[in-house]
Amino acid sequence: MRIGLVLPAPPGYSETFFRSKIAGLTNKGYKFILFVGNTRRREVIEGTIIKKAFPVPSNYVLKLVFSFFVIGWLLIVCPKRVMKFYRLQKEDGLSVFPIIQSIYINAHILPYNLDWLHFGFATMGIKRENVARAINAKSAVSLRGFGISVYPLKHPGCYDLLWKRTDKVHVISDDLIKKMKITGSGSSPEVHKITPSIKVSDFIQKQNNGRFHTPVKILSVGRLHWIKGFEYGMEAMARLKNDFKINFHWTIVGSGVEYERLKFAAYQLDLENNITFKGNISHNEVSLEMLSTDIYMQPSIHEGFCNAVLEAQASGCFCIVTNGGGLNENVIDKKTGIVVPKRNPAAMAGTIANAVKMSEEERQIVIEAAGQRIKNEFTIERQIEKFDKFYSNA
Repeated sequence: MRIGLVLPAPPGYSETFFRSKIAGLTNKGYKFILFVGNTRRREVIEGTIIKKAFPVPSNYVLKLVFSFFVIGWLLIVCPKRVMKFYRLQKEDGLSVFPIIQSIYINAHILPYNLDWLHFGFATMGIKRENVARAINAKSAVSLRGFGISVYPLKHPGCYDLLWKRTDKVHVISDDLIKKMKITGSGSSPEVHKITPSIKVSDFIQKQNNGRFHTPVKILSVGRLHWIKGFEYGMEAMARLKNDFKINFHWTIVGSGVEYERLKFAAYQLDLENNITFKGNISHNEVSLEMLSTDIYMQPSIHEGFCNAVLEAQASGCFCIVTNGGGLNENVIDKKTGIVVPKRNPAAMAGTIANAVKMSEEERQIVIEAAGQRIKNEFTIERQIEKFDKFYSNA
């Protein structure tokens, strides 16, 4: 079976949710073509073909020249598909110039024979709603978080046509199913929940019997973006230090636009000696950080699901997360970790303080339950089986 996966760029080293899916299905005989933007990223993924979009020059004359040659080439290699795509776009009310633009931006996809055209993020399907029908393929969309939780707030109705043209939707949490229904327009493609997974063998659960270090080691992983809630985490750390008098050190792994703001917040809250910004580190280094951590904290305002929390549970960290999005499906409150209200530093600080006060035996029960659940429900093998059914049962 041939799958066309549409992404902004080839999956990077850390984007294991794409790489593991591609590797697992390739082993089952699937063939993947990755259709990506005109990116400079040069990742090579074994067993796949990568096709980049044609460049879009800023110069108007060059844009006309590129369009003339690319569309002329398409009319030679796949004239019926170009005309069918033109007709479908026309039926949806587009005028000639926007149709020509859409033919150009999809020129790297139209010549290929596929069984499925799968948009790795919902936003990648915008202006490509009719491509699958033009090449006689089934259409699929994955919902992962930002694209369905935030993007439609700024662009109401952006997915109305996409849902009408999509055969199947892959979601990673029940929360995203609810958000999809809110942004829908009466259309209801098949929805399949397939949660993220991890390669469990890459993570060794530490044998610390629930013991915590002094100072308590706390870890968070994620890009430095407002949606990750790190500023609320900062306020929680200030309360932990000033109100609960707990000695701790918080390590934040990741980079992003909020670095300066968070660094200044740490200074103002007198937390400079309690917080380390590690920046971007390798996946193996993240695993080592988790092995030496007591508490993994995810203060996010919203998450589709969050692989880092799965990895932390597999590593034997005591996990404390917010109820933002799919996190309360990732962690079962009071059984495999603790779930607290988002945007609530007082609740986060109090929960961390309570975790520190728990006996080692109580903490170990939670840690072991989390690790066992990861081994049972979130393995790569289980995810690949579900994707195999997703594509096969058409």
